Amino acid sequence: MAVTGPKIIYRQVMLGSLAALMVALPMLSFSYGITLDEEAQQAYGELVFRYFSSGFGDKSALNFSDLYLYGGMFDFFCVVFQKIFHGIDKYAVRHCVNALVGWIG
Repeated sequence: MAVTGPKIIYRQVMLGSLAALMVALPMLSFSYGITLDEEAQQAYGELVFRYFSSGFGDKSALNFSDLYLYGGMFDFFCVVFQKIFHGIDKYAVRHCVNALVGWIG
């Protein structure tokens, strides 16, 4: 069934809005400071990165505070992107990753 009339306009507005948000959200991420829990989350992400990069030898992430109870993949991927974009502030990269995950959601 072909989409016609108002449905086409609605679809174009939605796709345009999604595209604009995909660009705007990461750009806005550079305008904010760190939150209260981000230092601990950053440290945990670095420990999770060390766990995987050491071939599961460095197990310090497995007993870091109580954060091991929540899983560390988001924090891990933040550190991975921080290593890829090493010239940018690590918390700004973390905020960009958070914005993109929010956009996907």
